[in-house]
Amino acid sequence: MPKSLIRAWAVHLRVIKNQDATLSLVGGKALQCWRLMKQGFPVPESFVLPTYVYSMHIGDAGVVELINDVFASDFTDDEAVREATREKLATVRERIMSTPLNPEVEANLQEFLDTLKGVPVAVRSSGSAEDLAGQVRLLTTANA
Repeated sequence: MPKSLIRAWAVHLRVIKNQDATLSLVGGKALQCWRLMKQGFPVPESFVLPTYVYSMHIGDAGVVELINDVFASDFTDDEAVREATREKLATVRERIMSTPLNPEVEANLQEFLDTLKGVPVAVRSSGSAEDLAGQVRLLTTANA
């Protein structure tokens, strides 16, 4: 974890330093938004949860081994293998969704949201592979 971002659970795109703007730290979509912003293109006020927050959360949820099992699966035409994989993925999703966020992460997110009071907010969560699978979730709120 870069020293400039230690203990940063949410990072405003405008404060990311050049050496910290990496795919492995902020993910592809945030990196492209950051690059556009640095070139002067209009990018909405944005912040990103660094990838290490996700890594920490899946560790807290106890699903790292299940995820590794899914990636190691031999995706054949065998229906039993596909069904076992679907069950593992359902377990992963349930555990991730039912595991509370780290309290520091939650507090930091609330701080960011508090700076945007009265501004519509869109929350986008997906990786590029999820886009291909049609798994994008977009949540909007008036952020009252």
